Amino acid sequence: MTATIEALDSLDAALMPGAAAVAFGAFVCAFIAIARRPRPFLGLPASAVFGPCLAVFVVLIGMQLVITNLVVNGGRARVGRLLDAQIRSVVVDGEPLADPTPFVRALKSMDSVRPDHSLPVGSVRVQILTTEGSAQLRLGRDEKDPDNYWVFFEGLNLTRNNQIGHLHCGRIRGDCSQLAGISGDTIRN
Repeated sequence: MTATIEALDSLDAALMPGAAAVAFGAFVCAFIAIARRPRPFLGLPASAVFGPCLAVFVVLIGMQLVITNLVVNGGRARVGRLLDAQIRSVVVDGEPLADPTPFVRALKSMDSVRPDHSLPVGSVRVQILTTEGSAQLRLGRDEKDPDNYWVFFEGLNLTRNNQIGHLHCGRIRGDCSQLAGISGDTIRN
C-alpha cells in the first residue's frame, strides 16, 4: 500500500502540472465552441468539439481529485501506523517533549479532513520517532478556532499542503502548552 501511495504521489508531482494546463485548455476550447455556435470551430461543428473537450476536462480534474484523496488517506494511515508503534521521542520545534503521551494520544484521535472555511495560521514542526520509523508533521493553528490544529504530513508531496486531519487541543489534557510556539502572528512554512 505504501508503494502505491508513493507512486501516486510521484505521478501527481510529475504529470499534474501539465494535466492541469491541458484541462484548462480543454475547458477554454469547450467554452469557445459553445460561444461560436452555430459557426464551425476548428473546422468542426461546435457540438463535435464541445463534448470531447468537456470530457477531457472532467476526466483530468476527476483524476486529480481521486489521486489527492488517495494520497491524503494514505498519509493519514501511515502516520496512524507510526503512532501505534512504541514512541521513542516527540520533538516540537526542536524541543523534545518530556512526556509525549498526551500529545500522541491527541494525534491518534485526530479527525479526518473537514471543510470549515478557515485557514491555518502559524506552524510548528513536529518530529515523531518510533520503533517503526519516523514522521515529520507540521501543525498550523486554525484562524477561527484556536483549539483546532491542521495536521500536515511532510512525507509526501501532496500532504505537505493538503491536511491529513484536524487535532483538537482540548484532547491534550485541557491545555496547549506543548504547542505554545504556534501563533497567528507568524507563519513559518
